Amino acid sequence: MKLIKIKNFGSIAEAELARNFLKENGIESVVRRGDLAAAGEFTGAIGDADLLVSEENIKKAEEILKNGEY
Repeated sequence: MKLIKIKNFGSIAEAELARNFLKENGIESVVRRGDLAAAGEFTGAIGDADLLVSEENIKKAEEILKNGEY
């Protein structure tokens, strides 16, 4: 299963909220630390994060996030 980044969030906490929202709507997703967080400049819940979904769920996930105002 190929995962595609659909959105970048300013914090890991924000990305986790969106991940949970997708899960509640039947879409599995993964949060990955973004470039700044992965570079070691930030730790924990500080730093950006990417939200990834499977290729086949991109359109549905984007629509769900838009409707949820993410």
